[in-house]
Amino acid sequence: MQRSLVLNSTNNFKTAFKPSLASSINLVFNAGTRFEDTQGVANVLKNFAFRDTQNRSSLRQVREAEAAGGVLYSSLTRDNLTLSADFIPGHEDLFLSLLADVVKSTKFAPHEYKEVVKPAIDSEVNAAQRNPLIQAIDAAHTIAFRRGLGNSLFSASEQPVDLQDVKKFASKVYSADNVAFLTTGQSDFSSNLSSYFNDLTATGQVSSQPSKYFGGEQRYSLSHDGHSHPSAFIAWGSTSPSPAHNVLAELLGGQSNIKWSRGLSPLSAIEEGNVNALNFDYSDANLFGFTVESSTDLNVKTASQKAVAALKAVAQNGVESAQLQPAIAKSKFNYTLYADSAQGWKQLNGEGLINNNLKSLDQVLGEFDGVSTTSIQQAAAHLLDNKVTLVTVGGRDAPYADELHL
Repeated sequence: MQRSLVLNSTNNFKTAFKPSLASSINLVFNAGTRFEDTQGVANVLKNFAFRDTQNRSSLRQVREAEAAGGVLYSSLTRDNLTLSADFIPGHEDLFLSLLADVVKSTKFAPHEYKEVVKPAIDSEVNAAQRNPLIQAIDAAHTIAFRRGLGNSLFSASEQPVDLQDVKKFASKVYSADNVAFLTTGQSDFSSNLSSYFNDLTATGQVSSQPSKYFGGEQRYSLSHDGHSHPSAFIAWGSTSPSPAHNVLAELLGGQSNIKWSRGLSPLSAIEEGNVNALNFDYSDANLFGFTVESSTDLNVKTASQKAVAALKAVAQNGVESAQLQPAIAKSKFNYTLYADSAQGWKQLNGEGLINNNLKSLDQVLGEFDGVSTTSIQQAAAHLLDNKVTLVTVGGRDAPYADELHL
């Protein structure tokens, strides 16, 4: 995962490089939604990437990128905002210049905000609201953590963000000490960074309030567009994230390792609906839970009851070593696969470099190996000690927490 890491001591840039046939430049900022000081401002800033700058119009940026065989894009998580350029080797200076323009001299023009950025945000919000599971998971974070990690990934159009707040947020997060530069290519070109980013102001690394878990329930009506199914997200949070939570998700399962097979995990045996265990891992907290989707509210209720019962069985009775070892192996495989992907490599290394807590692949895999039958049982029990977070998207027969015996 952290192959060929380079720390630029001359300019104090935090950089990582990975050999690749294609080239890319990724600027990862601590500017995710958890760092917002105004609701929705991070998503607006993401959508302002590659708009008009002092040196280039958005049209010129597109034309220059296309002429060089490149792609420009931005992405947002609860932790990070990432600006990326993927391109054919040999055009490194062009794309470094493009990205430097975005960070240092975006105009934040009012007409672009109205005509381009807001419509893009509205489209994202509408798409999320049409997907019951995305809607449920996003709402669950708000219920679980309220602020910080609870800040929504989507900007609601009925609460537009003032353009001055966007400029203020950008000036704070687009900082020399709040960014990691991750590059790939046939040779390391990180020494070129100083030519474009040496004058980037250092305003201080941003911080967010420590996470605190609360829990609660929320119900939404299902859209009647004919394409959605009743769904639920049942979750428990912890402010002591552990590798055992990831292993627990693999142990309970839900997704088969073999095509056309239901699998052998406890959740895969649930016939009333599609149930999957997953764990959202953050620096100071995690949210472990089950996604449940089926054709009717009653099926969602029954499937949810069986999923909760499977977690309780681990908490009360533990697991055998023969059951645990495949879950550890699957956790190690999935982490390695993600770490080796383009998205995972820049996400893990970017966040680790910015916060000075970068772990090697061997360290992480060693933590998975350290999960025992005792620690997996304790992890399940500690989750159930907390108040449940339950979000349903369906009708009146969708389950309540007490109907899941919680």
